[in-house]
Amino acid sequence: MIRLLIFSDSHGETEKMITQTENLIGINYIIHLGDHAKDARGLEMLFPDIKHIYVRGNCDFCDPADDEKIFEIEGKKFFITHGHVYSVKSTLENLKKYAEENKIDCVLFGHTHISLCEKYGNILYLNPGSARESAGVIEIDNGKLSGCIINI
Repeated sequence: MIRLLIFSDSHGETEKMITQTENLIGINYIIHLGDHAKDARGLEMLFPDIKHIYVRGNCDFCDPADDEKIFEIEGKKFFITHGHVYSVKSTLENLKKYAEENKIDCVLFGHTHISLCEKYGNILYLNPGSARESAGVIEIDNGKLSGCIINI
């Protein structure tokens, strides 16, 4: 089984992310969805044995991180973005269109500070909310993708 821990919108407050990473067993990846990508780099230094993937958000003005990424884990295709350029505060339709066109299995986004874990069609959409309050967990087990939100 592969387990991903998902954070977004930490805005410089890393204590709960650190505690959650220490407390969850079997984390293979930490993904940070922006609004303070530098917090992701800090986690990377603290937990070098875990793979880290991150993007920048609308508050990461001059950060060198990418705006979005597509990658595969265990044959599942992921798309990560902060979400602001897709207008996620008002609609998920832009993300849905992009995900369908690019044959994405899982879309991870932030920006709204409101957690969400829903499947639309065959695509899992997860927003972990604000890292001050919640995180997301994705598991890939025998080719099956599942996700949930945890309060932190």
